[in-house]
Amino acid sequence: MSHFSNDNAIDNIANDVYDLYSDKGVWGVINKISDDYGADKVIYSKDDDDHCDVLINLMYNDWMDMPCPHG
Repeated sequence: MSHFSNDNAIDNIANDVYDLYSDKGVWGVINKISDDYGADKVIYSKDDDDHCDVLINLMYNDWMDMPCPHG
């Protein structure tokens, strides 16, 4: 079952990634993955959506690992 805050976070992250994609194309997404998470996280794919999905998942995992006020 999903939670409102998780749904909201994933929507915002996806919007950020799609904004980056529309501004800089797939190379903007690939460069962000490489710069922020390491070149080993860049996948071999000719499908732009695959690269966007990888970045969304990496950013979402970062968000989930952030400490919250409840510990």
